[in-house]
Amino acid sequence: ASSAWGNVLGMVTGGGESQKSSSSSKIESEIPTKTTDVSARPIIGIEDVLCWMPPTPSFLTEATLLLLRMTINGSIYATDERWQDLGVAWEKTLAVERKYAGSADKILFKDFSPLSRIACSIVLDQHFTDWKDESTVSSKLEKAASLLGRQMQIGREKFDPTAASDVNGWKEINALLMEARTGWSKCPESVESTDNTHDSIKPIHRDFDGLNLNFHNFLEHAICHSALKSEDSDLLCVARAICSESIVLRPLSPETWWRYSLVLEKLGDHAAAEDARAASISFGSGEGGEISLR
Repeated sequence: ASSAWGNVLGMVTGGGESQKSSSSSKIESEIPTKTTDVSARPIIGIEDVLCWMPPTPSFLTEATLLLLRMTINGSIYATDERWQDLGVAWEKTLAVERKYAGSADKILFKDFSPLSRIACSIVLDQHFTDWKDESTVSSKLEKAASLLGRQMQIGREKFDPTAASDVNGWKEINALLMEARTGWSKCPESVESTDNTHDSIKPIHRDFDGLNLNFHNFLEHAICHSALKSEDSDLLCVARAICSESIVLRPLSPETWWRYSLVLEKLGDHAAAEDARAASISFGSGEGGEISLR
């Protein structure tokens, strides 16, 4: 008992620590050590690894869709330097993918991240040359994304308001997005439809099955934005139907209610637009910053 009490007093007064340090130093002196020249090797910390780690297509896709949402909401401009930095990152990623593709006919990102092709088409002003089939949802989305980035002038050093207000360009973007959403495409006048239901439309191949939840938000944002920019009554009515569907699926989303109010305001239904804005504010619009405000 006295020895135990002595150990406790030693720990309080610091005697235990001196004994522990002396014993540990004795053990370390007995263990043989190998002398190495550590000055020749650079010391790499976890911060350096994270900073120099190359971006993956999934990370760049999420960053692209976030910046697109912020640009549509008016939180940032299309000439923001972050778009230019993102474009450089996409160019580096594409160079790596082409280098290790194995063959020139390989479709980049198609196997493991098909949404990356859409995001890359928004940032870079170039079409993928490895995609031949134009009667698929993927081709419609890629073309619409490329036109959307060009129309919004994403990553440009100077903004041209005349080019951004091209109504025909916004209508073409909206038509491509609606074809990808519905799965039906309009046939050219010189081509007859293979479907017996109607002569002017034909079904397109849905190669994005199972990935609807990934690009649904992109479709909704882009369709409503292009309809608002075009100021076409038919496109605005379609955007209103899409917003109504989103409100049923996500009734507590302030962003959905705010987007609904913008469409209603364009259609001239000012009373309903005011109610939609009030619902957006009551559900917390603006509490998370300017992004959640719209």
